[in-house]
Amino acid sequence: MNYFTWDTFNNDITALTTTKHFGNMAYQIKDEKELIKLRRNKLAQDLKLNPDHVIFTYQNHSDNIEEVTIKDIKKGMDDFESGVPADALYTTDSSLAIGVFHADCAPIFVYAPKAHLVAIIHASFKSTLKHITFKTISLLKNKYHLNGEDIFVNIGPYQHFIDLHVNEDDVKAIVEAKLEKALRLFNEDRLFDIAFANIIDLRNNDVPLKNIEVSSINTVDNNLCFSAHSKNKNNGRMVSVITLNK
Repeated sequence: MNYFTWDTFNNDITALTTTKHFGNMAYQIKDEKELIKLRRNKLAQDLKLNPDHVIFTYQNHSDNIEEVTIKDIKKGMDDFESGVPADALYTTDSSLAIGVFHADCAPIFVYAPKAHLVAIIHASFKSTLKHITFKTISLLKNKYHLNGEDIFVNIGPYQHFIDLHVNEDDVKAIVEAKLEKALRLFNEDRLFDIAFANIIDLRNNDVPLKNIEVSSINTVDNNLCFSAHSKNKNNGRMVSVITLNK
């Protein structure tokens, strides 16, 4: 199985996540570069796109958000550093696909049919506390004159809260970010629900719950996923991509 596919958005877009079976997709992980490039070319072929039109992030757990246009073709295709310096990308161009790298961080797919727009967010622990999802949705709403109900979201495979333990410093940062509702207590363990934290940001931007879907796949215990938190898995990266089909 090469891909998890997300059908939330009907046939207007393609949204998918590569699997561990497909192989490591990230140059920043030690691997044979030519193998990564072959996998990326295969991904582009399956998306029915020119490989140079699949555009990746140069991500750094930031709250940077960038629009992608035809001028960005080939960014991130040949090396990590040439990617778009952001942890969230959006585009209205149906000739392009946009993608983020992740293992346990949450990939968040966004579709706004009214604006003929898609976006992809790399919601890591750090970027979640920076409210990257709230900021991305706010930007799109303001720029394209959208309401929350115009926006549809799918949260892809991620490290579920049962495996995301946080320490006292993390808890302080979560409280400072006003995301304490996403904390879970289990006996003496403190756990963080990264999907719920991003749902809080979506709801604070008036995206209705009926427009939000969350994957049941936990990257830590699913053998089709890379995970940085499982001793039994290779430390590779999947990629989640989204593209308009027309």
